Amino acid sequence: VKLAYQWYASGTAIRGATGSSYAIPSTYVGRTLSVKVTGSLAGYATAAKLSAGKKIAAGTLTGATPTISGTVKVGSKVTVKPGTWTSGASLKYQWYANGAAISGARYSFLTVPASLSGKYLTVKVTGSKTGYTTLVRGSSSKKIAAGTLTAGTPTISDATPRIGQKLTVAPGTWTAGTARTYQWYASGVAIKGAKYSSFTVPKTLKGKTLTVKVTGSKTGYTTVIKTSKATAKVG
Repeated sequence: VKLAYQWYASGTAIRGATGSSYAIPSTYVGRTLSVKVTGSLAGYATAAKLSAGKKIAAGTLTGATPTISGTVKVGSKVTVKPGTWTSGASLKYQWYANGAAISGARYSFLTVPASLSGKYLTVKVTGSKTGYTTLVRGSSSKKIAAGTLTAGTPTISDATPRIGQKLTVAPGTWTAGTARTYQWYASGVAIKGAKYSSFTVPKTLKGKTLTVKVTGSKTGYTTVIKTSKATAKVG
């Protein structure tokens, strides 16, 4: 017996679908699939039988568990590695802090803002493809560490100070937005009230060396203290 095949989608013959097997395209989701088998043999009347129809269900996407790549700390740029998904799948992203969606964080990368310091970061990847059910995969969480301030080394305006002289401190280059406070020292002892970027040397400090400490702070970042090089003794 010679068998011939014809596949149908919702009763309409599918062009070229004349094999014993058929790979269903994504555009046919929701239609009813059936197949007609026609048998022929010399000396016999040709016979044809049509199968019962079956509704075509959406395909199942495959997708990996995404991972967060990079140092998870304030000011750093992290990225998501989505892993392997069904070929042709379109991927979308959403970042979360402590389970709450971060507004506007819908890309494969994120520069961590200071407001998220100490929270737990995750990302969800949503995969979609015509004819397939949508799939969402979420990463494991990572705690966001405080950022690291860029800090300059302060320098005093005159390395050989004199009594009555007004000294100033150049703090150097710090991370933008850093708040700085100052404290001057005489031979390692904090000078009472000397908490500004400038200092006029009183005669009581004759023979002492001077230093200044600059403390930098910014929300979401670790506080940093930098100390200047000591001057010569006050003359």
